[in-house]
Parts: sequence; C-alpha cells; structure tokens
Amino acid sequence: CMFIGFLNLPESPRWLAGKGRIREASVVLMELRETKAEAEIELTEIVQALPSSSSSGSHPKPSGLYNMHQADETTSLAS
Repeated sequence: CMFIGFLNLPESPRWLAGKGRIREASVVLMELRETKAEAEIELTEIVQALPSSSSSGSHPKPSGLYNMHQADETTSLAS
C-alpha cells in the first residue's frame, strides 16, 4: 500500500539543488507551494544554505540561476 504512495513523491528540492539541478528543484517547489513567490523564496534559501565551494564551483550561486517563467513552462508541459 505504501509503495504506491511513494510512486507519486517528487524528489527533494534540497537534494536537487545540492546536485546543481536548480531548475528541477524550482519545478518541485512550484508544485508544493501555494504561490510562485513562496517557491522562489524557499529556493533562494535552499541555495544559500548549500555548502559554499567557491574553489570548486560545483554549487551555483542563487542569482540568475533560475527563471520562474521557465519553471512555469516546464510544469505546464509536465501536466
């Protein structure tokens, strides 16, 4: 019974952002939060909380990483 419920769970936005998959994290947050503003705020907080690795450059910086309009297009295409 619980296995069926797990099939519909989205990936963790924090995990996605940690892997550099910011756009996907944004799409998941847009599905989970009531407003686009809430999703954007939470995504910014998640990205800022990532361990900084300026020497390796593996984690992107929050500014300019995502375009909420592109996330809208991705969400509407997935529906």
